[in-house]
Amino acid sequence: MTRRMALINAATRVFIREGYDSATMDKVATEARVSKRSIYECYENKAALLSAVAEQVADRDMAAIFVPRELDHLPARDALLAIGRAIAGRAHDRDAAARFRVIVTESRHFPGIARKMRESTLSCIEGAIEDYFRVQLRRGTLRLAAPGRAAKLYVQMVCTELYEHALFGSAEDLARFDFDAHLSHVVEVFLHGVAAGG
Repeated sequence: MTRRMALINAATRVFIREGYDSATMDKVATEARVSKRSIYECYENKAALLSAVAEQVADRDMAAIFVPRELDHLPARDALLAIGRAIAGRAHDRDAAARFRVIVTESRHFPGIARKMRESTLSCIEGAIEDYFRVQLRRGTLRLAAPGRAAKLYVQMVCTELYEHALFGSAEDLARFDFDAHLSHVVEVFLHGVAAGG
């Protein structure tokens, strides 16, 4: 593990445990078992550390994104289920939810972080889904008037309730959330509403 990665991991644990306002470079140094000077050699301040944490979250989310070509020949229902599991997999993880909560909470103070998260992760996910929808439109397996808008809507349908649990609920609430049932319902509504409407 690189020194930067070790520092990011330590900072993530401190931000989750203490909250951004109460986190200090001293606490991160103690968590990472390094000197505070070692941190400042890599990151100029606490905000830069938070930005690095956000980038790591985005990179992990991107690593979980499906490859649309792998789903091209599946029935639409099966493909949509696979897509839903891929885009929500990180949010359903307890540790990922804790990181997400810290970043969302602080994004109002650091709009650049929120913009980076949207541009690097969400727009790429929506773009990949839109590409999949366009292939299915050409094949005649789905009917969508606006594949780009449909992609955004599908992501929102899959993730909104899950993110509500991650942001406002406890870890136990998130663990009890029946995501498979939720996703199955979302796919049925999407197929019989948005996709069926053409």
